[in-house]
Amino acid sequence: MDRPRFPVCLLLVACLLGAGSLLAQVNTAPQISAPASAQTGWATPYAFGSAVSITDDAAPSDTLKLTIEVQKGVVSLGGSSGLNFTVGDGQDDTLLTCTGTLASINTALAGLAYTPAGGVTGTDVIWIGVDDLGSGGTDGARQNSVYVQVSIITPDGEIQLEHAGFVLPDDSVELIQLAVARVNVFIFKVHNLGPEGLHIAGSSIRNTYNCAVAVTTHLPPMIDAGAHEFLILEVTPATAGAFAFELAIVNSDHDENPFDLYVTGQAVHPGPAPEAAGCSSGEQSGWWWLVLLAIPAVMWLRRAA
Repeated sequence: MDRPRFPVCLLLVACLLGAGSLLAQVNTAPQISAPASAQTGWATPYAFGSAVSITDDAAPSDTLKLTIEVQKGVVSLGGSSGLNFTVGDGQDDTLLTCTGTLASINTALAGLAYTPAGGVTGTDVIWIGVDDLGSGGTDGARQNSVYVQVSIITPDGEIQLEHAGFVLPDDSVELIQLAVARVNVFIFKVHNLGPEGLHIAGSSIRNTYNCAVAVTTHLPPMIDAGAHEFLILEVTPATAGAFAFELAIVNSDHDENPFDLYVTGQAVHPGPAPEAAGCSSGEQSGWWWLVLLAIPAVMWLRRAA
C-alpha cells in the first residue's frame, strides 16, 4: 500500500527554505583593492588616485571601520565627509581609524596620499585594514587587510661642511675657543658635491653644555648640484670653562644622514681682543692645551649622543 507523500514534500520544502535562510545570513569578508608597491621621491608626496578601494556585501546604510597605519611617514585621505574618526583626523596621520558607509570610505580613499617623513630613505610600509562590523550577515564581523610597500628614491646628493676654510667630516669634533657671555657667530658653508640635488629636511642643535645656541640662518630645502648655501649659528657660552653642543643636519645624502658635528672647547673671559670663532681641527701645535681642556666636554657629548 502506498504511503501518503504530502508530508514528505512539505518536509523537503521546509529544509530547502531553511537552508536558503542560513545561506542568506553568511557574511563575506570585505575585499581591498590596492597596489602591492609604490614609488616616490625623497620627502615627496605620492597620490594613489583611484588605486585603493573596498568592496563588500554590506548594505548602503551599513557601517564599516577603516584603519590605515604607516611607519615612516604620514597618510591623508581625500576628505572626511560621512566619516567618524576615533584615531587621527584623515590629514597627515601616522595612524587613523574611522567608521562610515562603504560609499563614504571609498570616496575618501579615492584621494589617499602618502608623504615620507623628512630624512627617511629606503622602504616604508602602509597597512590598510577593513572591518565590516558584521554588515552583510548575521554570523559575525569579517576583516581583511593588505600591505603596500613604498620605495623612497633618494637623489644622489653629497653633503660637505666647511667652516673657516676647514672641511669638517661627518661625526667629527671641532675644537674652539670662545668668549664668555658674548655672542660668537659661526658661519658654515654647506656644499653639495653630488650630481643631483641635495634635500635638506632641517638642522637642529642638541646636547648643549654651558652655552646657548641659536640657528639664525637656516639652510633651504634644496641645494642644487655643485652649489652651496650658508648655515649661521650664534653661540653664547654661559660661564668660563668647557662648553659643547652638537649640530645635526638631516639631508638626503645616502651615507651622511644626519650629518653630525660635535663642537666643543673652552670659554674664556675676553681680553684685549677675543679670538674669532674659527675651526682649529685640533691640528695646530698651539692648540694642544685646548684639546686637553676640552676632553671632559667631548666625553659628555659622546655620552649624551
